Amino acid sequence: MPPRRPAHRRSAEQRQVHRATRWHRPGPGAHSHRSARDKRAATKQIHPAHAPGTVRHIKRRKQDMKPAIIALSLTGLAGLASADLIGLEEFTGSENLITFQGISMADLDIHAADLGQGVTVQNNGSGSGHDGWRGHTDWTRFFSNIEGASGGAALADSWGASDLTINFENGVNRVGFLLSTGTMNNWKVEFHNLAGDLIDSVAAKMPRHNKAVFVGFESLAERIGAVRITDAENGYITILDDLRFETVPAPGALAALGLGGLAASRRRR
Repeated sequence: MPPRRPAHRRSAEQRQVHRATRWHRPGPGAHSHRSARDKRAATKQIHPAHAPGTVRHIKRRKQDMKPAIIALSLTGLAGLASADLIGLEEFTGSENLITFQGISMADLDIHAADLGQGVTVQNNGSGSGHDGWRGHTDWTRFFSNIEGASGGAALADSWGASDLTINFENGVNRVGFLLSTGTMNNWKVEFHNLAGDLIDSVAAKMPRHNKAVFVGFESLAERIGAVRITDAENGYITILDDLRFETVPAPGALAALGLGGLAASRRRR
């Protein structure tokens, strides 16, 4: 049996160098020794299966990202719950449309005219002019700048200071219409919810004399129950045509659809 090699013993100087270089040298005021947890963390190895780029690592990364994906999806859906001006192209193409063709102005009630489809209009103008609706049947030239405008009949009051309120019995999410008159005019348009509270108000300005302006508005958070259209005394009537409106799925339903899609994608994984 070979003789045992004598145990190597470090000198005091070697032990001091070993202690100094085993871990990082602490800075001034820092503790000179690491905790047991720090020591374990410093020597911990990454299992090859968990290394970056491996399948298991990618799956873990995806799982970690799921809460962020859901949060981003909900943030995007929350943005849908808004109220804003919209253009003609924002409508689905299957919206309700009132062109006033075949509606006799003489038969309409002055202060609560029934336009059908759950829509009524009130005429509360003042100033120059008088109560009632204009019976003219061809207002086409006042809307000639709008592509696709129906032309012909339209709704026209007889007041110099117009005050029209369109009421929707069950409320709508989108509404749009054309406004025109004989001079270059500005209207204030207010949108109210079913409780009568103001959602928003906008200014509608004609591009030039005898040419129409389109006003479109969308409210997804709450339905529009009424639209009020007013202007200052100018001696000119207000002509309204192509009233369109529709309802769309509530933001909560859209959110449910979005989360359902996320759940389906998780199952596929």
